[in-house]
Amino acid sequence: MAPVISANQIGFSFRDQSVLRDFSLDVEQNEILGLLGPSGCGKSTFLNLCTGLRSMQSGELSILGKPPNRGRLDIGFATQYDSFYEELTVRENVDYFGKLMGLSGADIADQDEIIGKAVGLTGFENHYAKQLSGGQKRRLNLWLALLAQPPILLVDEPTVGLDPTTRQSIWDLIKALQRTKTTVVFTTHYMFEAESLCDRVAILHEGQVKALGSVQALRQQFVPDELIRVTTKPGDPLVLKTLATRLKQSQLVSSVVQDPKGLLISAKEPRKVIAAVYAFLKTTKESVEFLDVQEPSFNDVFFLVTQKTQEQMKEKKNG
Repeated sequence: MAPVISANQIGFSFRDQSVLRDFSLDVEQNEILGLLGPSGCGKSTFLNLCTGLRSMQSGELSILGKPPNRGRLDIGFATQYDSFYEELTVRENVDYFGKLMGLSGADIADQDEIIGKAVGLTGFENHYAKQLSGGQKRRLNLWLALLAQPPILLVDEPTVGLDPTTRQSIWDLIKALQRTKTTVVFTTHYMFEAESLCDRVAILHEGQVKALGSVQALRQQFVPDELIRVTTKPGDPLVLKTLATRLKQSQLVSSVVQDPKGLLISAKEPRKVIAAVYAFLKTTKESVEFLDVQEPSFNDVFFLVTQKTQEQMKEKKNG
């Protein structure tokens, strides 16, 4: 079955700032796909290109086999920020945006009760939008995005700033949409949100997809072994860099990533690695401040993917 969204070698820049570089990604029908990445990596830009809010500069992008264009009804977009009129009631916003989409009054009325109940705003139809809580405003954004019953829903940061109860209700709604055969693509900064919701996750960095797959598949790919965290004191970064190099040369580790606090090490035989760490530090003025062996979290996967990308870019720049 053909992907519902297919991006191939997309390039996009704001003035001289490259946002997307050779960006390629296929979204499959009826999946929930999460876009993860640091701020500025291109997540929101990609969604804007899919909706036609921004024009393509280079590469290819198709939505259900057609080029993206503004105003199409087979793709809904719930933005991170309020996309309605504060001075109108919920009902008035729904009626207004429904008519902008070309829906008849009867079509809007038929969907009001169904969608209003689904997003949890039944009983709030006559409230002014400005009177809604932050979570309710997010729900109204979703209501408006779902008015035309699109087969694809794009959501930018659906739960940022929300309390845990409201966040869970948004998750439940997204899962319910998938059961109605809706494909959902959303951006998030929350690792636990990606783990809870996504069939697949795309990790973006520097405008490219650096990793793509299920959470479990990405764990197996990037952190197949046990994870060792080491911090030292006083924490000389040059000593840590030398230790990281030695460990890589020893072939005891699958990967080593250095951060400001210490080292994150992936290895099949952690005892041998720990012995090597202590042996090396005895030759320096550093001592172990913290050492732990644990199963990798998805946050660790994200960190390793983005840090490896940064290291590769540095090596390419310096080499």
